[in-house]
Amino acid sequence: MRVKHYARAVTPKYASLPWESLAIELTIGVICGVYGFAGLEIGLGQLAIPCLLVASLCGILVIHTLYVYWAERRRNLRLASDDSSQKDSLNTD
Repeated sequence: MRVKHYARAVTPKYASLPWESLAIELTIGVICGVYGFAGLEIGLGQLAIPCLLVASLCGILVIHTLYVYWAERRRNLRLASDDSSQKDSLNTD
């Protein structure tokens, strides 16, 4: 028996912000930041350095996620406006 399966395209028309990954990265960053600063306060570098490193990497990931979202949104809006201007020029001819 043969099954024909055609997968639907999953590319969204407009970019959406991945709220779940953003929340996880932000939460882990805050928790590690608190542990890192607590490690600095008590003078325990073995705790402070790795926790602050993870917190800074999570902060970079949050900034990267927001940058990619805005860049993709700007690109999609530009493409949509280009498409509409091309349709308008075709309709006026």
